[in-house]
Amino acid sequence: MPAGAAAQATNTSVVPAGVFNGVSLMTGIAASSPDSAWAVGSTALDVLPDGVTVKQRCVIEHWNGRRWRANERCPNPGSDWLEGVTALSTRSAWAVGATPPPSPDPASLTQPLILRWNGIRWRRAPSPRFQFGGQLAAVSAVSPRRAWAVGDALDKYGDPVAAILTWNGRTWRQTPVAALASGPAAPPSDSPLAAVAATSASNAWAVGSGPGPNPANPLILRWNGHRWTPAKLPALPFCGGNFCNLTGVAATSSSNAWAVGVDLAPDQVESTSMPFILHWNGRAWKNVPCPACKPFDGLSGLNAVVASRGLAWAVGWAQPLKPGGSAGPGQVVILKWNGHVWKRMKVSGRPADTSPVLSGVAAPSGKLAWAVGGPAGHPSAGNSSALLFTWNGKVWR
Repeated sequence: MPAGAAAQATNTSVVPAGVFNGVSLMTGIAASSPDSAWAVGSTALDVLPDGVTVKQRCVIEHWNGRRWRANERCPNPGSDWLEGVTALSTRSAWAVGATPPPSPDPASLTQPLILRWNGIRWRRAPSPRFQFGGQLAAVSAVSPRRAWAVGDALDKYGDPVAAILTWNGRTWRQTPVAALASGPAAPPSDSPLAAVAATSASNAWAVGSGPGPNPANPLILRWNGHRWTPAKLPALPFCGGNFCNLTGVAATSSSNAWAVGVDLAPDQVESTSMPFILHWNGRAWKNVPCPACKPFDGLSGLNAVVASRGLAWAVGWAQPLKPGGSAGPGQVVILKWNGHVWKRMKVSGRPADTSPVLSGVAAPSGKLAWAVGGPAGHPSAGNSSALLFTWNGKVWR
């Protein structure tokens, strides 16, 4: 099943006029067929001079096979924002994110937001409250009776802890965080989850970052139908820097899954980073060489991946360095797995933003795919910065 993806928009050379008009950032996308897809994100309504968004509105867009229909209403629109979406059919979809405190009272906390599409309208679904606040980053569903949403719940010290919610066909319930810790140890702090992918009620993966010798190490959790357990990762010699985490996951069966992420190198003078890709073959996770990733000098990473039989797409960003070490114009990154090797794809049209980032990707067929995202950093109020790239079977534009 296609995984959710998100993107940012820029100008009419990338996005036809009227598509995602006025939207600041698209963060997730999912398709149930070539004729039905959902994209979610947010629009900045009020931004402080230092770039901090103080007011925003969640955004939902729908593809009906011919065009994107803008401004699908979010229920009870306030300052909510959406991060991820999954679609089972034209009558069933979920979107997740967060709803901010109702007042500036310090006792008020950001809480998870879950929306459900019933074929007619989006409605807010009851969600467990996190004691110290938190948010959801991604969602994946395999049937009307089974879905998972992941993100992070803050502990009493304000550190993010892996959070997983399960839909049983009637209610969303939180998986005890203690169940994610190995052995009798206390639940791990600094372990937010960024993505989830499932193929059946007994096979699902969640990825993010976890505690380790560095501030963050890659973290993969597996659902076997009974419990979530940490997966054993291969040796990752390139993850010896200050930050190395997984940001996207996709699966097609119990013997085929992909996970992508970013490694921030230890040389903070150069401020370098590089993407990395892992593959599950049914027995173990393996590090997959990515020659197409190596030419990125500077900052680069992958944010999302989607897979089907024999094909996969991964999307992200790159900020190459100019001679002398200064940062050059940012670039979107789209990689294709052709069954043998990852290849970087050419993209038609240059985003207007100097630091474009692709956050998600969906591919309902081999001849149709979308990648969405936006600017790196905070968008300006009232500006349309969301990105939408489309694959027509021959070129991304």
